[in-house]
Amino acid sequence: MGLRDVAMLAPMLSQAHLQGKDLGDTRWLRRYQQQRQRDNETVLFGTDLANRLFSNSALSLRSLRHLALLGIEHIPAWRHQFLRYAMGVTPQQSMATALWP
Repeated sequence: MGLRDVAMLAPMLSQAHLQGKDLGDTRWLRRYQQQRQRDNETVLFGTDLANRLFSNSALSLRSLRHLALLGIEHIPAWRHQFLRYAMGVTPQQSMATALWP
């Protein structure tokens, strides 16, 4: 379980507790799962893509990796966007609310 998982689950469980609900109720847990699914799939896709790109030694992919890494290193807008994506911050979120909505 990652920080974004905890950040979403904690308020949901707190709300359920305040309402006197069963914290193990499958409706609450299903709601949490549905809300986290898209982010989890995005992270899995990105991780798999990075693994495939960096474990392939084809010259064309090595050149593409090198150019992309140079761009991330030297172009602030690329670096900023890459870091936001890596942290799971959506365009609608600020950095401050990304982990603690």
